Amino acid sequence: MHSGASLPDNLTELLAHIGIPFLAVVAILIFRAPTRPALAWRQNCNEIALEFAILGIGATGGVFLNRRIVGGNSGVYGILVVVLEMVFAALIVNRGSHIERIAPNAAPAARWDLTKADFLDTLQGLLDFFLGFLPIMVTGAIVLFPG
Repeated sequence: MHSGASLPDNLTELLAHIGIPFLAVVAILIFRAPTRPALAWRQNCNEIALEFAILGIGATGGVFLNRRIVGGNSGVYGILVVVLEMVFAALIVNRGSHIERIAPNAAPAARWDLTKADFLDTLQGLLDFFLGFLPIMVTGAIVLFPG
């Protein structure tokens, strides 16, 4: 299943499959931020983590279609990786359902104000970020280290 591609080739594939979609998600988040209601730190972290998890799931499909990266038996591996990444996304959704919501008409200053977030909320938000980046890291590892 090893493609024999050199590291620079793998970095090009990583940019194509992860880097460009990552920049697109960041741009969407930036464009969407001014139109969103004020959200607490943890709510923002959870929603951004879900966006990145979805990005990782989508990028996995492109990676497993590229036989240069994964070789011939990509169907079974692709499905297993997508299921694993969907588990991470489900964890993020589950964690998001337990967040104490802020009223939609709350002051915009509360959006990213870490002084109002307690230490536990900050850690919970960072854990959401980590769970959101896991699918991207899994796909990136497949691209960088095929076989």
